[in-house]
Amino acid sequence: MSAGFSESDFTRLVNGAARYALFRRSKETDQPLSEVTTDDFLEALKRLQYVVTNNGFSTKPDVTWDDVWGLDHIRQQLYEHVIRPFKSPEECKVSEDDGWDIAGFCDSESEISRRD
Repeated sequence: MSAGFSESDFTRLVNGAARYALFRRSKETDQPLSEVTTDDFLEALKRLQYVVTNNGFSTKPDVTWDDVWGLDHIRQQLYEHVIRPFKSPEECKVSEDDGWDIAGFCDSESEISRRD
């Protein structure tokens, strides 16, 4: 639904949903401020998709891996490092004690022994 949206498009979506919620409240006179609902977002999304589509952007890319030649090694790397951990998290167990910490120092035993 939101393929091709920029950060500003998402900002417009949230603001539009809030406007729909306020409009709903104005129709319900004595009601407290309405919460923004899924319906508010869907209404705002319809309007935003119309604007994005009419500005020459597609709503969903139609390019597949079959259209891209010579990038099999990149596709494999993306699968191994991005997709596979989500599809099979049990196969990609990572301990908090393993790997590089935020300062760039490795905490594994082999790295510690190399430093000494």
